[in-house]
Amino acid sequence: MLTPGLSNCRVQVDDLDAAGDRVTVSFTLTCTPDRSGRDFTMTGVKSYRRREGRIVEFWGETDLYGLLRQAGLVPDRIPSF
Repeated sequence: MLTPGLSNCRVQVDDLDAAGDRVTVSFTLTCTPDRSGRDFTMTGVKSYRRREGRIVEFWGETDLYGLLRQAGLVPDRIPSF
């Protein structure tokens, strides 16, 4: 996987479920930013709908906020107003 500014990116499949025309994957993505050399992780879930052996729909969610927190780009807690 080529990602600018990141090296050693790897994906671990945490859970995989298939039923009928649907496939759902839970995963953990781990990358090392070139500047820090420290691993960051992001979790996510992706869902696919298949028809005749091809993916015809795709949607998902990732924990981008958790990744940004690890990088120190957002606060650990969102202040209340």
